[in-house]
Amino acid sequence: MLTRDLLEPCPLVALDSEALAAARLLAALEHPYVLAVDGYGEPHMLLGGTEFLRLLLPDQVWDVPDLAVLIGPLAAADALAGRRVADCLPPGGAAPPVVAPNCPLTKATLTLTRAGSPLLVVAERNRQGTRVHGIVTARRLLARHIHGAGPADTSRPPQTGDGRAERAGDGRAEQAGDD
Repeated sequence: MLTRDLLEPCPLVALDSEALAAARLLAALEHPYVLAVDGYGEPHMLLGGTEFLRLLLPDQVWDVPDLAVLIGPLAAADALAGRRVADCLPPGGAAPPVVAPNCPLTKATLTLTRAGSPLLVVAERNRQGTRVHGIVTARRLLARHIHGAGPADTSRPPQTGDGRAERAGDGRAEQAGDD
């Protein structure tokens, strides 16, 4: 099995696009990230909500956190106006690991764990640039390794014969609400 078999979509935003438009896209989607890419399509960084949220806070709050209780609602349109996605990249941030669509899952697992990343970007690179196909998450890779090559329903925890979810590791069943 190859990484292309486990692809999930991931929204792309250009580094030179408007930060407010990218933040609105992220807020409107069910996806936890947008992938910032350069003009050649090369992935630069995964941006989650925190990268945009930190730009909403006034500089004084970073120096004196107690001031945060005195500040009213944060206006994203004002704080992000005139900024580009590149302005949202945190200092020292790293690009996510990239693998080819035909990368075997064992190599993808090694790449992901070495990078300590929650996901891999699946892309093809050539002279014209990079074409991003999607992402493969650590969760999806783990599910594939656990369930093997057959179809796997990873949306629910394993169930015992009586319909109760099994606790990880000890084989004991636990019903929702049991303490």
